[in-house]
This record gives sequence, C-alpha cells and structure tokens, in this order.
Amino acid sequence: FDQNTDKAGMTASNTLCDQILHQHSLEQLAASPEDASCVWESSKSLNIYLGTGADIAPGNMIAIRPGVLKSRNQLSAACVAEATVQGPAFPVAPLVSIEGTSAIDPCAGLELRAIVDSPRPLQFRWSCRNDDTFSDALSRITGAVLLLAQGTKEMTKLDHMYEIVVIATDFLGATSDQVVFPILKMSSAAPKLTFMPSTLSVFQDQTVMVKVVAEFSECPIEKGSLVFEWSLESYLSGTVTESTGDVSVFEATGSQLWV
Repeated sequence: FDQNTDKAGMTASNTLCDQILHQHSLEQLAASPEDASCVWESSKSLNIYLGTGADIAPGNMIAIRPGVLKSRNQLSAACVAEATVQGPAFPVAPLVSIEGTSAIDPCAGLELRAIVDSPRPLQFRWSCRNDDTFSDALSRITGAVLLLAQGTKEMTKLDHMYEIVVIATDFLGATSDQVVFPILKMSSAAPKLTFMPSTLSVFQDQTVMVKVVAEFSECPIEKGSLVFEWSLESYLSGTVTESTGDVSVFEATGSQLWV
C-alpha cells in the first residue's frame, strides 16, 4: 500500500482473508477460503498465502473488501483498491522426466508418463522429432500420460528408434526444457522393460538400487524365465555425455541392480 494502514483491525493471530479481501478474490485463493491466510508484514505490506486448490493466476484481480481498510491516521476514506496479479519476473521452469519402456514389439501397447513436481496441473506438448506422421498423432495429447493401444498403429515403422519429445508449461507460463525419450519399435516379439526409477541422480559415495520391470509380449509366443544383462551405455560427466561400450561393467543377471 502507498501509506500506513490500520490493517483492517487484524492482529497477528487473526489471519482469515475474509476480513480484508473481497469475496470474489477469496474464491481464487483456496478450495476452502479458510485454508488461505493473510498476514500483515507491516502496516503497508500484506502477504497472502494460498491454500490447497488455489487457482489464482497472473491476470486475475485481487480486490480489497469495501469499507474495512483505512489509513492508520484515519484521515482518508476507506480503501477500495484492486490490483492485477503479476507473475514472477523470473519464473522457475518445470523439471520433467519420462517414465516408461524403452522398447516395444509389434503387439505391445505403449504407455509413457511425464513426471513433474507441481502443485497444479500442467499442459503438455508431445511430439516425435524424427517422424512427422507420428508427431501429428501425438500433438493431440495434452495430458501427462501418453497411451497407445496394442499394436501402436501410429508407429508405422519397424526396427525404428522413435525420438519422443515432451514439453510442460505451468500456470505461470513457464516452459520446461524439452525431454527426449527414445523408443525402439522392434519387428520381433520381446519383453517390455520399464526402469524404476526412470531417472536418477546420486552422489559418488551413495549406494544405488535400480529395478527393471519386465512384461511378456502380447504376441502369441512361449513364456519362460528371463535372464537380464546389464550394461553401461553412457554417463554424464559435467555437461558432457560420455559413451562406453563396456558390457561387463555389471555382473547382475536379475531384475535388480545394486551399485
């Protein structure tokens, strides 16, 4: 505010926003207005803390409840101010990872899930950067889950590595870096493998467990025991991706790898 106020008579223990804000403003702060709080930092500065289910966004209006807020010296008329909500000058972009299998066969379906830590729903843009026809099909998907039926008819090429791309945009308009997820569509039946977790960052002295979940093909083939072979294809050194052809770096033959 441009001058000291009487804080609408509010105290440090009295933080309900309905004492200071217009009803239309309250509805944007939380699904239940009492979950939001309004705390005076000083007689000129009011902090508003959002509650669960808030949907306020840049461009919305915040209005003071008529007749409740006056200057501290009581010489001015009651405040009738309203203001447009502004976004942060430097919004933090969402960090996205993709969970799913890295290879499918001609009979399998495909499910990929974009993982983002965000308190609100995001908009997603899916595409394929090396197949325009497939990319057109993916452009219709705006949610976090990419789901294709068995046979994945949208993926018309066999023994082809599709480079699927996802970008997320949050309610502030901040856009993530694009995440590329390669998927091989094979011409022969094979188990579908999903890594858990899909991505992982650790310190050099930390013990790590990586698990892979295998699903048998939907193709009509005989099902038996599975033997796993683990290898290190590449690793990140600083900002540079280093490749390695050492397939003997791991000795595990089961579905879990301890490092």
